[in-house]
Amino acid sequence: MTTTPRPTLTLRDSPARERRLTGHAALLGLAMFLASLATFAPESAPDPGTATATVVRRFAIDNAGTIQVNTLAALATIMLLVIFVAILAQQVRQARPASIGPPVMVCLAGVIATQSLFLTAVSSLFARPEQLAGATDETVATLYQVTAVAEWLYTLTILVPCMALIATYSWLALRCQLITRWVCWAGFTIAAAGALTTITHIVPTLQLDTFLFPLFGWWLWPGMIGTASAIRWFRSR
Repeated sequence: MTTTPRPTLTLRDSPARERRLTGHAALLGLAMFLASLATFAPESAPDPGTATATVVRRFAIDNAGTIQVNTLAALATIMLLVIFVAILAQQVRQARPASIGPPVMVCLAGVIATQSLFLTAVSSLFARPEQLAGATDETVATLYQVTAVAEWLYTLTILVPCMALIATYSWLALRCQLITRWVCWAGFTIAAAGALTTITHIVPTLQLDTFLFPLFGWWLWPGMIGTASAIRWFRSR
């Protein structure tokens, strides 16, 4: 008596699904890059240590439109980041189904989104100056100082999850050949600069200010992936 072997379920890459994910990565990466262009704060922000309530109120009135655009752009960027990383995680999952990388990437994106939402919520207090009309001068000055503290804590803590996300994806993308190699190596460079910047923030005796490099690297990273993905999507037609 012969028995028929039980069918086994095998996971095979679908070219159509891979191309669709590449297209989504291109659109979301470029959209996130463009949205982040509007998140830069006004250059005329007063010094939190010396600004009086009158100066803070005048700043909020003069820059209300800019702060509102910053807030909306920041919220859009956070939403796009979560979806963008989810698409990248799906690409990795399709190439390596047993990899722990996708859940790590999603968790890191969640941490970044939470920190960014907190900073955006605090900064948005000055997006509508009329709401500050009934507040006392001490309250206005305190809120502005809280905003400065939130930005300082954000600068100190956001580097680790951002650079970890970039390094994780760059390593997996390089091994799985998900994207062109120069984007992966650029990601490693940005992550290394972020690690160095974190050390200089923790050890103040190191007189080295490298914050701008990982900052602009994090800003350019989705644009680089979006551009490379768009080229790959176009060539696969």
